[in-house]
Amino acid sequence: MGMRLVSYIGSKVIGFLADIGGVVILLKEILFSLPRLFKKFHLTTEQMVFIGVNSLPLIIFVSIFTGAVSSVQAAYQFHNYVPMRYLGAAVGKA
Repeated sequence: MGMRLVSYIGSKVIGFLADIGGVVILLKEILFSLPRLFKKFHLTTEQMVFIGVNSLPLIIFVSIFTGAVSSVQAAYQFHNYVPMRYLGAAVGKA
């Protein structure tokens, strides 16, 4: 019993320290890559526009179908429990 408890606590501590080490390594890589960000700033902004602005049609398309699916599911689940006039408010809040 005692050895199993020590082993369990040790594995949790080692896992926690491994996670902390991963965060420290990530932070180091971020800090060392910052000077390169400003050398190639035009490439960074180009990628930001490509990922953000140019993907808006896809985001709108997916949002429409996500809303449609959630409203159909809400209508199915609320059918006998809640008046249908509250369906729009429920989907809107979700």
